[in-house]
Parts: sequence; structure tokens; C-alpha cells
Amino acid sequence: MEKKGQKILRKQGQHTPMAIDSLIENFKSFRKTYFDEQPDFFRNLVENGQHPETMVIACSDSRINASIFGTAKPGELFIVRNVANLVPPYEPDGKRHGTSAAVEYAVRDLKVKHIVVLGHSHCGGIKFLCDGAQGDERREFLEGWMSTVASALDDTLRGEGRYRHAEREAVKVSL
Repeated sequence: MEKKGQKILRKQGQHTPMAIDSLIENFKSFRKTYFDEQPDFFRNLVENGQHPETMVIACSDSRINASIFGTAKPGELFIVRNVANLVPPYEPDGKRHGTSAAVEYAVRDLKVKHIVVLGHSHCGGIKFLCDGAQGDERREFLEGWMSTVASALDDTLRGEGRYRHAEREAVKVSL
């Protein structure tokens, strides 16, 4: 039975409760621990804006959190997340380019001094690049997105070695 504030996630015929209550409680805890106890710090961020020296381009993978890795406080890192932490090629064609817009804003407006492409192992996007779509399901967006780093593939490698190689090479392509 569903509780108030919860949704049921259906995956492979199973019902797994997904607690929104936990997210709400974590927000309340953040607000009390950080926001309410450090009002001057956050007021300063609002009044004086952000001035991060570093931009991090990280993966959307829920296991990756650049703020935790860098023990960064709010305002210290300008972060963009996308599948496989990719930076697409420069293509000012008038289409939607979220990562490119973030890089442009970070460099031109925020004047960041460093850009870090934060790769990681066991990346689902890289696994998709290496293995392709499984079954008959086509990926309308993922296929084109991952083609950005198709040059990272080494067809002489197999299995985990192929994945690890592609993960490292994809970071180089993005750089």
C-alpha cells in the first residue's frame, strides 16, 4: 500500500517504494543545519553572487557527487552533470546545447580558472557506448550523445578492459 508522500516504482514487475519523505526530511535537515545556522554565509552568496574558481563536468550517475569529493561548500564549484561527463564539440548551430551553454557561462561570465572533467569507473553511458543498445530498444538521445566520444573505443579490447579504456579516453576527448 502506498503511503502519503511515496510513489511506487515499477521495475521488472516488482513494486519498490520510493520515499519522497526521505528527500523532504533531508531538505529540512539541510535547512536547519546549514541555512538557519549560517544565515550570513548564504546571504553573502545571494547578495554578492557566485564566484567559483573551478567548474566540474561530472556524470549524472547517482553514485557520483563532485561536491562531496571536493568537500566543497556552496558557491565553490560550478557543476554541470550529464551522461558520461561529456563535453560535446563546439557547434554554435542554434540548437539546444546544455553542457556547452554551461561551459560558456562558466568561462565568460563567472571567469572560472579551472575546468575538471570528472570521469569514473562503471559508467552506464560508457557501457552503452561499448555495448550498444540491448535488445530492440533504440535510444533516441543517448546514441547521438555518446557518439561524441566514439573515438574512445578500442575494438581490440573486450569486457572490463574495454570499459576502463573507454572511460579514460572519453575524458581525454572531452578535454
